[in-house]
Amino acid sequence: MPTNVTAADLFCLDTDYSTTRLVTRETPIIVNPPAAKFESVLTLLEGEGRKGEGGLRIHGYYKRSLPSKPLITIVTVVYNGVRHLEETILSVVNQAYDNIEYIIIDGASTDGTLDILKQYDGKLDYWVSERDNGIYYAMNKALEVSMGDWLLFLGSDDLLIADIKHIIETFFLDYSNMYYGDVVLEASNEAYDGKFTRYKLLRKNICHQSVFYPQRFYKELKYNLQYLVAADYALNLHLFGKYAKMCKYIPEAIAIFNDSGISSYTTDKAFRSDMFRLVGSSYPMIYKYILYFFARLHYYIGRLFFKITEQNTTLKIRSQ
Repeated sequence: MPTNVTAADLFCLDTDYSTTRLVTRETPIIVNPPAAKFESVLTLLEGEGRKGEGGLRIHGYYKRSLPSKPLITIVTVVYNGVRHLEETILSVVNQAYDNIEYIIIDGASTDGTLDILKQYDGKLDYWVSERDNGIYYAMNKALEVSMGDWLLFLGSDDLLIADIKHIIETFFLDYSNMYYGDVVLEASNEAYDGKFTRYKLLRKNICHQSVFYPQRFYKELKYNLQYLVAADYALNLHLFGKYAKMCKYIPEAIAIFNDSGISSYTTDKAFRSDMFRLVGSSYPMIYKYILYFFARLHYYIGRLFFKITEQNTTLKIRSQ
């Protein structure tokens, strides 16, 4: 995206952190792709109840992509995350890779999160604290200010454990590809969940803490706010359905995912009611029939189970 900065304009602010080794004072010229669904900006317009804003951009330091070092954007959205946020930040800024921008969108926390953001102000590229309408609303805001060649969402209680330098040098071969790996589930210490196919994605979602979305994807799409807990699933269904050959698996663990508070997509009524439409609009038609078959099978198995339970209850009552 930044097009007016040369390698000669770059310098190091602090060798200790991944976010401060390659910066420039030259304000980037933002060129939005023709298919972009929104206009990219360096800072967000002030929203409701803003508590603060900061980061390297506010102090006049910016990032750019280099041919040998693509810019990687890491985004964390948070609300009242004081317990784990500092560990999450350190897992990003302590990376060996030299060209990372880190953006944090806070929903006007009341628990001390703002103090942590101010403490790490000089190591974050951009942060803002103001009221929002939930996690996907905050993630959409982050898309507007992200400038990286690839973008990864990292939860405020997750840890980035992948060696980003190794990942990029080994696996990132095409700027158009989406790359995804595994996460380690904190509760069980098990890996989730290997290579996906279109069929596998019908049954379970790719954890977005393991997905590096290319700029051509994340600038042309936004999360659907009508889905309360499954907007990332809906996005992945769309991308895998239309661009399966561009979704490349990395056999590496990307993050430790705190799955203790995970919500099942089955609780998202809007997503459940739209599932057939989402699959039908992106997938080859055969997958829609497969999904319909298993939905009907699940329905009839449920009815059979109910009848057996009802009969057993009746027999038990009669025998008493």
